[in-house]
Amino acid sequence: MMTASPDEGLLGRFGDERLNRVGRDFLAAMVSQRSVNIKRLGGSRSQEVRFGRFLHNEDVTVAAALAHAADESDVARRGATSW
Repeated sequence: MMTASPDEGLLGRFGDERLNRVGRDFLAAMVSQRSVNIKRLGGSRSQEVRFGRFLHNEDVTVAAALAHAADESDVARRGATSW
């Protein structure tokens, strides 16, 4: 049986737990609403601002998100083949 990774649901590891938490919320909103529109994802002005600040943070990079996705894919691959 495969167990969930502690990083499951994260958009990436950005060096700060607060950023990781917002990234997790942002990813969950994109998945549940099937949208990338910040205004729609936020649902409220405060969430819209929160997601906007997250995306404009210099520590939040495409490279960090892709590296995390690659790591998670590797973990899933190893878990699926290790019977």
